[in-house]
Amino acid sequence: MKIKLTILYFLICTVIIAQDKETFTGSEDNVEYKAIFDGKDVYVTLRTEFKETMQSMLHRGYTIYFDVKGKKKKNVSIQYPLKAARPEKGSRPERGERRENDEKGEEKGPDIAKMIENTPKKANYTYFDSSEDFNLDMNNLGIVMNYSYENSEVGPILEYHLKIPASKISEDTRDMSKLSIGIVSTKQEQKKNGQQSGFSMGGKQRGGGQGRPPGGGGGQGGAGRGSGGRPPQGNTTTTEVEKIDFWFKLYPKKMK
Repeated sequence: MKIKLTILYFLICTVIIAQDKETFTGSEDNVEYKAIFDGKDVYVTLRTEFKETMQSMLHRGYTIYFDVKGKKKKNVSIQYPLKAARPEKGSRPERGERRENDEKGEEKGPDIAKMIENTPKKANYTYFDSSEDFNLDMNNLGIVMNYSYENSEVGPILEYHLKIPASKISEDTRDMSKLSIGIVSTKQEQKKNGQQSGFSMGGKQRGGGQGRPPGGGGGQGGAGRGSGGRPPQGNTTTTEVEKIDFWFKLYPKKMK
């Protein structure tokens, strides 16, 4: 039994080391990225050392798009998470304590490890007109994703790892040479007084029945949040907070 466990541990380490040897192919919006195709699955890794970007990735979420024709079509995607994480009950400090924490935390920023712990386990997989919500811990899609976070010598590092079967990207998996991958954060607007006004999927509106499987129920459609029937507040303007929006190739062209 011990021998089997040792062999399994060795194989896992070998896979991790093999992936780590693949250098990141580029960087956009403070996010480094890379993708690997092993003939069966596509692996996507995102990495950032910027806390504001970490907070955007964890709180706002994003959608990862796949286009086997190398363009920027948004027919195949994974949206994660479906809902933004909320603070646990009883975790909100009192006003005086909050002010003290704000003063102490100006440089420290949000607790990323706690945000990862509170991140919802629900995601959505869309393939053209078919859409399915699934749980990260247990699903029959073969999709695996997780975060890793560490405080290294150079500072905090957040990495996002995704494994998706190529068969969930295209029915024909023989040629993935043109595959392009898009990373688009959930669009959010923030009022000048600091209050969040709602959110919707970046680059793709899910409301109004678009992208819904035939006969699907009403539950997850339309990611926007209503205002509870309240009328607009005068001339209050909104500004869009930091976002992530870029595409890259599975096999980028090599510089000559």
